Amino acid sequence: MIQVIQGVYQMSTNGNSFLIDGDGGLTLIDCGTPGSVSKIENAIREIGRTTADIASILVTHGHMDHFGTAATLKETSGARVIASDIDAPVLQGEIPAPPPPFLGRFGFLARLMPSPESVLVDHRLAGLGVTTVEDVTAIETPGHTDGHTSYFLDREGGLMFVGDAAVANRSGNVRRGFMNRAEPVFDGSIKKLAELEFDKAVFGHSAPIVKGASRAFAQFAETLA
Repeated sequence: MIQVIQGVYQMSTNGNSFLIDGDGGLTLIDCGTPGSVSKIENAIREIGRTTADIASILVTHGHMDHFGTAATLKETSGARVIASDIDAPVLQGEIPAPPPPFLGRFGFLARLMPSPESVLVDHRLAGLGVTTVEDVTAIETPGHTDGHTSYFLDREGGLMFVGDAAVANRSGNVRRGFMNRAEPVFDGSIKKLAELEFDKAVFGHSAPIVKGASRAFAQFAETLA
């Protein structure tokens, strides 16, 4: 586990998940694949908290590596689950998850992955706006899924939880990543993020950018059609 800024931690859960420690309890942003509960519990203990302190679970999108433990953690903590209105039916088991874009016509491979337990979404997000979590704003960033949502935390110059809308390479440059495609909806989300101001960014499947993150997004956005 690494500390991104004061009170915000990145955990490895077969991808990246994040803890925000606040006066109102813990906020978990994405919660890993099924079977990652012990990793999250251990990380929470490291900061002197318990699973019962989880107040909210924010989900960036409806893929199993981002909400795979939500049902278990909701049951043990009583946390609210928050996700986009578009992806909420996936979390609730009403429709199947869309295959990750990089699988393309090989989407059948997604069916070989473990299926997460469905979970009730307590608060559905419709576009840019309030998440009911202090200092956190939701930003529509469709592409990776139709309802993919990034989250902005207004602390220490701004921290963007990008999810799978983009990645950062080892040099700290923003890229689409192999998980996304060079299409208008994907690139439009990157351009939207590039218009915002935030000093740091964290991602679902790459290392964080710890300084000048919005500039890195803007530099990549300038290369897009």
